[in-house]
Amino acid sequence: VYGETKNIRAVMNLFAAEKYRMAGAGPKLAEAVFGQDGYILVSSYNDAAQKLYRHFRKNWTEVGDLKRYFSVLGEHKLLPSCHPEVHRRIFRDSSRERLPAGRQAQNDIRVEIVEEVLNEFDEFWARARERYPVTIERSADYLNWRFINHPFFKYEFLAAKKDGKPAGFLVYRFEEVNDFKIARIIDFIAEESAEEELLPEFLKRARSEGAHAADFMFSGSLYSNSLKRVGFFDVAGTD
Repeated sequence: VYGETKNIRAVMNLFAAEKYRMAGAGPKLAEAVFGQDGYILVSSYNDAAQKLYRHFRKNWTEVGDLKRYFSVLGEHKLLPSCHPEVHRRIFRDSSRERLPAGRQAQNDIRVEIVEEVLNEFDEFWARARERYPVTIERSADYLNWRFINHPFFKYEFLAAKKDGKPAGFLVYRFEEVNDFKIARIIDFIAEESAEEELLPEFLKRARSEGAHAADFMFSGSLYSNSLKRVGFFDVAGTD
């Protein structure tokens, strides 16, 4: 949090059975958490919950709604039809040829799959963390626990390396429903120079695995320009 490491309550879900709502079960649950001192982080709350949280905490700092960037990788019946020129532009932008994995890029950054996050990523995080005012501390131990050794989900961990040292990473996984397959970026931390090496490599791998689309939801505006340049678009205001 702005340069310091803090213990924070992260509110994940608030549910109250309907027959208990009129008795105030929701506010009582919220008060048990929000009525205490210390930092609290809440994301993806609705208007009703927002009013409730404001009742207990008057000094919220809001960063706005999460952005969702989307890239079309292949045709599918679930994807909306659009004007032919828009369709061609999306496919052209999201299909640009990139260097194969492991090939040396012009800016001396290599992208490769990582199966274990080593302690060298701690040194990278110490350099990169200043780009992110409020976020989770991403130690090598945390990244291995959260992604590499997850008991239920399979994540792919792409690492960018410059002169043999980490310059960024991108974590993604696939979801598939009704024969529609999407590749979702789950975590993305990078030095600015590595953004546009990691993103195209991700798109290329997602397409080769048969994904019809890719997306990334995030707060702030750090990655917007890089995402647009490699073939993503902001879904706000679109079909």
